[in-house]
Amino acid sequence: MHVYLVQHAEANAEEIDPARHLSEKGSSDAQTLGRFLADHGFRPSSIWHSGKTRSQETAQAIAHAYDEEIELIEKRGMAPNDNPKQILDEIERGIMIVGHLPFLSKLAASLVTGHEKCHVLSFQYGRCAYLKREHKHWSVGWMVDPEFL
Repeated sequence: MHVYLVQHAEANAEEIDPARHLSEKGSSDAQTLGRFLADHGFRPSSIWHSGKTRSQETAQAIAHAYDEEIELIEKRGMAPNDNPKQILDEIERGIMIVGHLPFLSKLAASLVTGHEKCHVLSFQYGRCAYLKREHKHWSVGWMVDPEFL
């Protein structure tokens, strides 16, 4: 079993854009990440996002990089300050979760260590982490940052 965790790409400041659409850089980074994942055969079965504009637009940009359609699912319980325990039992094989901090950090920690307060990964805008589960234990397979692609 595996899961992809992605922090939404860079968004415009709330003072400039209350809806917080992706910035030009954020949009470019999300597209770059999607192309990298698609070109290297990393295909999520579906992409969950929080419903916030910046998360949804990141998910759409990543999904757009694939030749075949990937289902986008707005998922409750993934807002920045939500408790990751709400979705732990729902995580499916091969999904991608596009979300926010501190939620993603807590989710990664909960999966890998069983405790949401442990620091496991350092997320940044548009960064993707691949976690895999073998024999009931989760581990970090890799992380990729659009800045380096």
